[in-house]
Amino acid sequence: MSRILLLGSVMITAGAVSAAMIPLAARLGWRWQGVDHPDPRKHHDGPVPRTGGIAVAAGILAGLLVAAGLGLFSTFSTVDGDPWNGAVVLAATALIFAVGLLDDLRGCSVGGKLIVQIVAAVMVVATGPSVAFVGLPFGGLIEFGPVMGSVVAVVWLVGITNAINFMDGLDGLAGGLAAIIAVSLGVFAVIQGVPSLVAVAAVVCGACVGFLPFNWRPARIFLGDSGSLTIGFVLGWLALAASLKSNAVVAILVPLLALGVPAIDALLVMLARFTERVPGRRMGQRIARVFQADRWHVHHHGLSVFRHHKVVVLLLYALVACFCLFALTATTRSTPTLAVATIIVEATVVVAIRAAGVRALKR
Repeated sequence: MSRILLLGSVMITAGAVSAAMIPLAARLGWRWQGVDHPDPRKHHDGPVPRTGGIAVAAGILAGLLVAAGLGLFSTFSTVDGDPWNGAVVLAATALIFAVGLLDDLRGCSVGGKLIVQIVAAVMVVATGPSVAFVGLPFGGLIEFGPVMGSVVAVVWLVGITNAINFMDGLDGLAGGLAAIIAVSLGVFAVIQGVPSLVAVAAVVCGACVGFLPFNWRPARIFLGDSGSLTIGFVLGWLALAASLKSNAVVAILVPLLALGVPAIDALLVMLARFTERVPGRRMGQRIARVFQADRWHVHHHGLSVFRHHKVVVLLLYALVACFCLFALTATTRSTPTLAVATIIVEATVVVAIRAAGVRALKR
């Protein structure tokens, strides 16, 4: 059987299991009181279970098991083919899922979630992935030592994990964006010659697509932190692992390009939250504020401008898909200028939407 058919099989499996698990995940949400109630910051009219991450995680696990059974990779091996490394990545992902589910059901402090995310990221980076250097688009390198390279990798994983979580603010948004990004990272892994990562990307895409019909407006179930944090962590690891197979400047930039919209939005929002002037707020409180929910994200501003929920979601789908296409084009043509230009355009678009949203709110 051709590899394309095998990848299609694992994608369909992940999607089918994810969709089939939705009724159970919803029932568990109601039973365990993992329910999201309406408030001024949110856009749903009634209580909705936020345990969709259970279904997505089940889909991802089922897809990985089928992929292993079909020989797409050996015992969840990662980039270097070491089964132990793959097992550590799975354990770290399970830890992320667990803290997300705990937050969905009982609540978890910002500091507690952040500590668990750092621990999971350190577990993964300890198996090998780190950022040895960053290539400058027009020549030269910024080299990191082993320690600093590992720190950068941990920051990347934690950052992307939360960036996808931050985008889970409109029905269908985070799951759809994750599916688009997973496809682009899968193609990137093909270009880099890392077949095991292609299979993982196919699994993540399938699980998100299977979940999406139930999360489309009006959503019957939400991803919750268990879903968005898990997806973000896996995408962050995929991007990091795939980029390590090349020393090319463009290849190293591709993960940033593919994840650019959520990453840039997360950076801007976190900066705005940290610098928010509130009399008497201490440093620890300012740091905690960085990870608290609000209506400052690009999709919230987009909703202020366009007014229609689905229009904003589809617009962001289109933007992210275009930027992913530009990223892959820059890779295949080895064009650093296009890669840098794409990052600049991404940042400009995000800032422009945010500025337009602020103006719309002042009217």
